[in-house]
Amino acid sequence: DPHLIAAVVPPRMLMRGSKEIRWGVCAADVCFQEGSLLSKCADAAKVLPVRRGAGVFQAEIDVIIQKLKQGDWVHYFPEGKIRQDGYVHQFRRGVGRIVASMEKTGSLQVIPFYHIGLDRVQPTTPESTSIFSRPNLGTHVHVIFGAPVDLTHWLAMRDHPPFDKKPMLLYELIAAQLEEEVRSLRAELHRRIRAKGGSVAA
Repeated sequence: DPHLIAAVVPPRMLMRGSKEIRWGVCAADVCFQEGSLLSKCADAAKVLPVRRGAGVFQAEIDVIIQKLKQGDWVHYFPEGKIRQDGYVHQFRRGVGRIVASMEKTGSLQVIPFYHIGLDRVQPTTPESTSIFSRPNLGTHVHVIFGAPVDLTHWLAMRDHPPFDKKPMLLYELIAAQLEEEVRSLRAELHRRIRAKGGSVAA
């Protein structure tokens, strides 16, 4: 995914320095094992840790929220784990909490996107032993970006019942809307590929 993002960002943006480059997010047990080469690479590549299974109120989520409040760009994976089966899975509440933590309703842009083909560029299987495996060069990759998602209606209800006492419900609803946005992008990308004579899984 980081290579895909680098490929679609205009070169002039990349040349402006690290401030313009996205923050990535990776599971602490995968990218931040103490003393590992991957941990050093993650630190150098602006990657933030998140602890899987630690809940939406973990300190690592607080750091992501702070980056967004500073106006930074964060590339977040709302499914919570790597999946390469071609389907959109349930979005976790963490992305809902991140969105709901923005004090100003217009201070955050949430841009969904969906891609096909990266699972064939560098497959992740139970037999995989390293993320540094040789990629399958020449693989076709398709990507579609959606318009910024309007979530102001949810943010305006943060202090109203039942969300004032049940914020987790709000987080779930925000995550569900974003999940549907990505499902729609998946369907549209499949339609475009088939219209050009290509084939994709159902």
